[in-house]
Amino acid sequence: MGCMNEGTNEDVCSVCGYDKKSKNPDDCLPVKYILSSKYIIGACLSKNSESITYMGFDCERNKAVSIKEYFPLNVAVRNPDKTVSVVNGKDFAYNEGLMEFLELNGKLKTVEAPALVPIFAVFEENGTAYSVSSVVNGITLTDFLERNGGKLRWE
Repeated sequence: MGCMNEGTNEDVCSVCGYDKKSKNPDDCLPVKYILSSKYIIGACLSKNSESITYMGFDCERNKAVSIKEYFPLNVAVRNPDKTVSVVNGKDFAYNEGLMEFLELNGKLKTVEAPALVPIFAVFEENGTAYSVSSVVNGITLTDFLERNGGKLRWE
């Protein structure tokens, strides 16, 4: 669930270190949750003020994907049935952000550029929206800087 590589019977994945006993935070979708009848939710990779990004698996393409869920901080709440509701009085902010998320990801889905991660799908479900893209292996700029003494050489 951490890297979506071939399964083993190990409690801790030898590829990514994901522990089978791990759970996603309460405000996230749970591991093994199915979206759109074809995407399996894996580990929560990151959360920011706009969205939650999960490792996922596309059952139709038979490959690992990245799934981004529109879930704005302090505006959206996760219900027990895993749907998303809006905090009282925040409807306008939520809906405006949802439309922006759908519009931006819809446009990015049509663009082919080497610098952009391809988006395969954009859809609404559970009272929110999702975008599905390729998994890009690498590290963040912050991690790179930490590993290199906090400096970025011109080269």
